[in-house]
Amino acid sequence: DPLTALQDFAGQTFDRHLENEDFVRLIMVENIAGAKTVSCSEVALALGRDNLADLETTIQRGIKSQVFRADLEAKDVYAIVAGLSFNAVSNRYTVQTLFGFDLHNTTDQADRRALIVEAACRFAAAR
Repeated sequence: DPLTALQDFAGQTFDRHLENEDFVRLIMVENIAGAKTVSCSEVALALGRDNLADLETTIQRGIKSQVFRADLEAKDVYAIVAGLSFNAVSNRYTVQTLFGFDLHNTTDQADRRALIVEAACRFAAAR
């Protein structure tokens, strides 16, 4: 069902970011460079399109079944989920230094994952 698919997308996105910290760092460098490398990669571009298209399919099913709000867009769901997931890796050390909690300890990881799943679901929910 669409809600379970969205929960899976959000949770798995968070998991992939944590499991692939070097990927997050490469994305940071690529953004500093203006996406010069990735813009030339047909594989990367196809993966991006396919991932967003899969999310769009889930969203359209949710809209049709009135589980998700009618104006929901895949790009916005992606921005919420990927942004929060990315932050857990990219800002790990500054968050730990400034606020005193480690986004990578087991408790904080589980809490952060649950928060991201809940945020995506609440954002998507039909009103």
